[in-house]
Amino acid sequence: QDAGTGQFRFLSNDYVFFNAGGNENIARFIENGATELYFDNSKKFETTSTGVKSEGTDHTFGSGTDNSGRKGNRQRLAILGDATNGSMLHIRGGSPAIYFDQSGGNFSKIYQDNVNLAFHAGFPTSEGINILTLDDNGNVQIPNDNAKLELGAGADLQLFHDGTDSFITNRNGNLFIKCQEF
Repeated sequence: QDAGTGQFRFLSNDYVFFNAGGNENIARFIENGATELYFDNSKKFETTSTGVKSEGTDHTFGSGTDNSGRKGNRQRLAILGDATNGSMLHIRGGSPAIYFDQSGGNFSKIYQDNVNLAFHAGFPTSEGINILTLDDNGNVQIPNDNAKLELGAGADLQLFHDGTDSFITNRNGNLFIKCQEF
């Protein structure tokens, strides 16, 4: 116990801190080398010459938890904002997905199943609405009736299907259809 003022110095080129029983590593500091942190005698965090290395399946940076309030057991990287701004980025394994969340409201997700890449929009309490899919054959799909494919800076050309009929709308200039034979 130090009751005075001033510095408390350790002089060594390799510091190792153990638990009270002397049988588990807690931390290690190596001169001109790594800083290692342990949990239950298992190294979880280490500095390297190029940055940091983290072991385990839950890598959360920032304040808070994931968008559903759970830590979960999937492999993931989460970069979290604060309670006011709430901006979050989640990259998780299992069914690979990248989540973007703004202030706990609407979110966007880029999701890959075994063959397709899908873009979702919705609320963090659900899987959202699949707004666009790129399939393994190179097709672009808008899998919702009444959702429009809008092209041009002013969305001048629109293609959509209402569940029964299909529509092509040209809102500016002429519409030309070119083909070999008609």
